[in-house]
Amino acid sequence: MGLRLDIEMSIRSYSFYKKEIRRLQRSLVYRFPNPHAGLVAQSGIDSVMPQGSPGKSFPELVEMDRKEQRQFERLLRFEELVHAIEKDAELLEKEEDLILYECMMDEMSYREIAIHMGYNRNKIRQMKEEMLSALCQKCQKCQMLHVLTSENSKLYDGREVGAATS
Repeated sequence: MGLRLDIEMSIRSYSFYKKEIRRLQRSLVYRFPNPHAGLVAQSGIDSVMPQGSPGKSFPELVEMDRKEQRQFERLLRFEELVHAIEKDAELLEKEEDLILYECMMDEMSYREIAIHMGYNRNKIRQMKEEMLSALCQKCQKCQMLHVLTSENSKLYDGREVGAATS
């Protein structure tokens, strides 16, 4: 039951992960600028003058402070989890399951989903349980399962996600 709860909480936290990814990217962008940004040809003397390399060199990356390292690692974990959540939506075969999945990704409450889909809350809960069961049965293809159970996967609060499943 722990894994199903972890999967459900990850789906419901999708919007949070997306917002946190944007925040971390903004926070880290001046430390790791996009090397392809601002690719405009220069003319005159500026075109022949040596240009500094964008971003940090390897020695600078090694010397990053602990906060930057944590932020960068969290960014990578959240990007992997968001990708897995989006990819696992493709595993759902029924259209109603996909709509429920997307509503959960949008952090809609059971009441809001019930109104949106025209069912009562108990029916929505039952549909959610069936959808999660279907995802868990497709474990071999489930990207989120691999992310959640990997030994390096941790949520933002530092709690081991896969620990509840053992």
